Amino acid sequence: MPRDVPPGLSPRQRTLLLAVCEQFVRTGDAPGSSALARRSDIPWSPATVRAELGRLVEAGLLWAPHASAARRPTDRGLQFYADHVGADPAAAEVCCRAIDAAAAGLTGPRRRRAVVDALGALLGGASVWAEDVAADAVVSSVHVLELASDLGRVIFELGDPEPRSVVFEVPVPWRGRPWVDVFTASLRWLCVGRTLAAARARGRELARREAAGQGAFAPSVIAAAPLAPALCGAALSQGDLRVDLEGLGRLARALSRDGGDVEAVVGFVEAKAAVAEVLERVAERAPRSEHGVSVCVGPPDSLDPVPPLSHVSLLARRVGTDAEDVGGVLGVLGPARMDFSRAVPLVEYAARQIASSPGVTAA
Repeated sequence: MPRDVPPGLSPRQRTLLLAVCEQFVRTGDAPGSSALARRSDIPWSPATVRAELGRLVEAGLLWAPHASAARRPTDRGLQFYADHVGADPAAAEVCCRAIDAAAAGLTGPRRRRAVVDALGALLGGASVWAEDVAADAVVSSVHVLELASDLGRVIFELGDPEPRSVVFEVPVPWRGRPWVDVFTASLRWLCVGRTLAAARARGRELARREAAGQGAFAPSVIAAAPLAPALCGAALSQGDLRVDLEGLGRLARALSRDGGDVEAVVGFVEAKAAVAEVLERVAERAPRSEHGVSVCVGPPDSLDPVPPLSHVSLLARRVGTDAEDVGGVLGVLGPARMDFSRAVPLVEYAARQIASSPGVTAA
């Protein structure tokens, strides 16, 4: 991921990188070494600043079109800035009131769409809400069949709201009828009577507790716990995906202003399912501080092929309860030059507004 920063970044280099990014985000211009040296919080000479900026260029955190040009932050440099800049609650509060005004008097999906659109408008980009329609499907039964010594077939019977079966062939860590029966019972204990989203969350939690040595579980449960989230996730992926996308024109204008590849980005974003997958990957990252919002500047490199999202900021936050992992993912795609100190708390606030609306995940 672009988040990675070379180890050994000195305090002086860190200060200069943050100063360059701060001015670039605020004005769109990058300060030269002389301008930086005149700042009261930078006690080094222009020559020292120039040398350090050169090292940041070598590290891939800044770039310059030619030797005498001012250094601008790369996506990796802006990722460092996004991960370290503090929140600005006062600036975000004004925007929070605008979200409140947009959603006033609305409920359910209408409220969600109003919040999503207001969020994108305030941040100058496209805003996205993505959810699996199958997330509320309840697992009514689980069957496991042994196909070969290392291969099994797992069948999920789904009841409400629409009965159907989902079949998987998976590698299995067991052999023989008694173990199959015990493994089946463990999967049923984990999943039956729960929604796919809730069963996935339960399996994740048990796997986490086992890895941390916080529980004493039977071997069959230990084997089933990490498999349950994968199976539930696969079942969810076979359901319909609902993606609300607002503000594509805003994103195009922002990228055009900042020199981004408007055609490539807009073409990718128009494929809504691809955007939902990217936001899921971003949301899987460690969230930024206490806000629960994950930030990625540039394309997540864990995707193959890598999407054309250079010079694009992606912010994502899961929406739902901790117990069930229900709801969806709220995201923003904006220019790399984004005021993260305001954007991060604002995305978190919008997510809470969506989560607090009764029936928000209903069609």
